[in-house]
Amino acid sequence: MTRTSSLIPLAWVSLSLAIGAVASPGQTVADEEVEAQQKAQYQELDRYFDRQVNEADRQRVRSWQRNLSSIEAYEKSVAPWRAKLFEMLGGNSYPNSPLRPQAQLIAEFPTHKAYRIWFTARRDAGLSRR
Repeated sequence: MTRTSSLIPLAWVSLSLAIGAVASPGQTVADEEVEAQQKAQYQELDRYFDRQVNEADRQRVRSWQRNLSSIEAYEKSVAPWRAKLFEMLGGNSYPNSPLRPQAQLIAEFPTHKAYRIWFTARRDAGLSRR
């Protein structure tokens, strides 16, 4: 279970308890008491999430180790993280293909011209122009 997914049941239980823990069955509770309990639970969760965000910031600083001395140094220092993100998003299993853009004028207007543009997205796409 990830950290985020483990927080959802915690939040649900905490907020459920805020409503139900104030009174015993058959006992009436003033709205102010319920609101006070809900506010306390909300503040507790808010402090917890703030701590989690702060820890994530500290972890990022420890993990990234970015070099901000120049643009080139920065790009080199984040390259492994870019590659990791690229793979997480599915990567690129297709070879790059030259685009070979082509344009065909299809209409002229007093203020502008309209062109049909096409290019090669993949060598093996099997698409042909008409």
